[in-house]
Amino acid sequence: MEHNQPTKHRKQVRWQDIHNRLTRRGLPAWLVNAKVEAFRTRMRDRKKQRLFERQHRILWAKLLRPLTYELDSARTGLTYARQNDATNTAKIEAVEAYVLVMEELHLRLVEHKEDKTHTPSQLAKDYNIEQKRSGKGHPILNHGVHWTDWVPPHIKERVTNLFQFAPLRPRSKPRLPFKRGMPPSLHAGAALELRKKIQTTLDSTQQTHAINPTDATQKKLDQLARALHILDTMKRSDFVPGTWQALLATHEGTAFADDELDEEFLAAHRGADELDRD
Repeated sequence: MEHNQPTKHRKQVRWQDIHNRLTRRGLPAWLVNAKVEAFRTRMRDRKKQRLFERQHRILWAKLLRPLTYELDSARTGLTYARQNDATNTAKIEAVEAYVLVMEELHLRLVEHKEDKTHTPSQLAKDYNIEQKRSGKGHPILNHGVHWTDWVPPHIKERVTNLFQFAPLRPRSKPRLPFKRGMPPSLHAGAALELRKKIQTTLDSTQQTHAINPTDATQKKLDQLARALHILDTMKRSDFVPGTWQALLATHEGTAFADDELDEEFLAAHRGADELDRD
C-alpha cells in the first residue's frame, strides 16, 4: 500500500505528479522542468535549514544547560545563605559574585545562540583568531566545550579566592566555583553517545593499524583507550564533551587542533548535505 512505501519513493512520485499536472496545462517541457526543479530546490533548502536549526539548538543546549544548572544551584545557595547564614557576609559576597559572573555569561551566550550563525566551537574559534590578531582580551580555553572555558582566568581566580576566604559552617561542604560539571540527567546520554563515537573510531583505527601499523595509528589507539578509561571512571555529574579529543584535552591537558572539533559543525550540515544527494 502507498503508506508503506519508502519516504524517498513517495517524494519521487510527488515530483512526477507535479510534472504531470504542469504538462497537462500545456506548458512547454523546458518550462515544466524549470518549475519542478525550482520547487525541488525550494523544498530542499527549507529542509536543510530546518535540519541545521535543529542541530544548532542541540549544540547550544549542550553548552547552556550545564551553565543553567549551576546557576540555579548557586542562586538556591545564595537564598539559603541570606536566610540562614546572614552574618557570614564573606560567603554571601562570594556566592553573589559567582552568580553575577554566570548571569552575565548566560546573557552573552544566549545572544550568540539566537544569532543562529555559529555553533559554540565555531564562535570560540573565531573569537580566538580575533583575540590573537588584536592582542586584546583572553582566549577561550579548550575550544569552548564547557561554559567555564568562556570565563577569563583572572575572573575565575578572583571569585575562587572569595570562596577560599569565606568561613564555613560546621559540617558544611565548600562550594567549588567553575567546576566542570553537568546535570546528571544529561551525563548518561552524553557518555553513551561519546562511547559509541569512540568505539566506532577505535574499530576503524584498529583495522587500519592491523593492515599498516604506524606510530601515528598506535598513538591514536592509545589515546582512544585512555578516553574510554576516562569515561569508565567519571562521576555522574562530570562534564562529557562531544569528542574524544576534547575529553582528553579537558582531563589530561592534551592539545588538539581546531579542525578536530569541526565534528559539531559537520553534524549541523551532514543531514543537509545528504539531501543534496537524493
